[in-house]
Amino acid sequence: MLLLLLLLLLLLLLLLLLLLLLLLLLLMLMLMLMLMLMLMMLAFGAPYRSGKAGRYNPQGGAHGCARFL
Repeated sequence: MLLLLLLLLLLLLLLLLLLLLLLLLLLMLMLMLMLMLMLMMLAFGAPYRSGKAGRYNPQGGAHGCARFL
């Protein structure tokens, strides 16, 4: 009976560790996605701040690939 309880406790601890590892992996993925988004915003610029060609400019007409807009 005691061995069964110990095995159950060990299984519960293993499941808890697996859940914690999965949560940590998900957090790392979210941080990587946020970093990629911030790097893309730095590289291409936010669309509302741009006045250069190739970026969205509501006052200056179509630029870049979106000439049909």
